Amino acid sequence: MAAALTSEAALVRVPGAVLSHETAARFWGIELVDDDGRQRLMVPRNNGRYAVVGWHVQRSDLAEDDIVTVGGLRLTSLPRTLRDLGVTLSLERAVAAFDSALRQRLVDRRAVEQLAARARGPGAGRLRQVARLVDPQSGSVLESLLRVLFVLAGLAGFQTQYVVRSGRTFVARVDFCW
Repeated sequence: MAAALTSEAALVRVPGAVLSHETAARFWGIELVDDDGRQRLMVPRNNGRYAVVGWHVQRSDLAEDDIVTVGGLRLTSLPRTLRDLGVTLSLERAVAAFDSALRQRLVDRRAVEQLAARARGPGAGRLRQVARLVDPQSGSVLESLLRVLFVLAGLAGFQTQYVVRSGRTFVARVDFCW
């Protein structure tokens, strides 16, 4: 079995390709719930058919502002990376990725809301759902995952990052409180 190509080699081998989805998320520092190491390239729709060992090749039209160069590598911009994650990951995993970007201050809540509001076509409804569920106070991807699972299970009315006090004395901060 042939070894998977490095990011640099894959980009050289496929004309017009950019690193995308989970691969771009890793470059941006976005934490993923269960990062399986999947490698993805995105190529323009009108590009020929390419198969790259160890890589999933995705076809999509990319605008100029969807592509950036970081450290000599072409990858999807942060907004495009978030959009792709929001559309392709499960709801709870997408929210966890968006929360990670918020927690690290890669984006703010307003940028997430604008991304969802501007979305059109397949996945637009999913992006709006993700935007409604994000919480910049989420402390980890697993906390984000659990919060969304609570919501999907109908467990409502909780507060996140609740501070427990005895009088004026700090006792603890808990992830969820009902």
